[in-house]
Amino acid sequence: MRKFQTRKDNTVSRDPRIDFGNTLSYHIQVTTKVTDNDKEGIIRINNQPTTKKYINEELDKRSFKGKFNYILMKNDNDEIVGWIKYKTKKNTFTNLIIAVDYKYHGQGIAKKLIKYLINIGYEQNMETIICDIHKFNLSSLSLFKLFGFKIIGTDNKLNLMEFRF
Repeated sequence: MRKFQTRKDNTVSRDPRIDFGNTLSYHIQVTTKVTDNDKEGIIRINNQPTTKKYINEELDKRSFKGKFNYILMKNDNDEIVGWIKYKTKKNTFTNLIIAVDYKYHGQGIAKKLIKYLINIGYEQNMETIICDIHKFNLSSLSLFKLFGFKIIGTDNKLNLMEFRF
């Protein structure tokens, strides 16, 4: 297992480039402190109609206080193309939100982000990942099931899903 490299600005980085097998390359950044540019990128994606359809959280620059971790995927222009926001509670990742810029849908970005989160969980000896997925978000449901997430609860709108390490 590779170890995390911590930078002076509290960001943690591994795998500087991820090759998707096409002409585009991306890099991953794991951080608890997002820059103002990162905040703008996260808010931009969060406010897109394709994201707002399933994420009920309104974000502005004040939304980034607290104990959240972020996994940011950026393109070569350092623009965020996808992100995961999550909390760590005991041995569980919770409050998981994932979003991908609509221009990059279908390119495997969500899959890479989830795989990255799972790898972090293994490295940190986590026990579970818990997330809510809208029942009608069939692409997300099938994506999380692909990684072994199981539905452990449900209501009229949401499926509560769990991944066990």
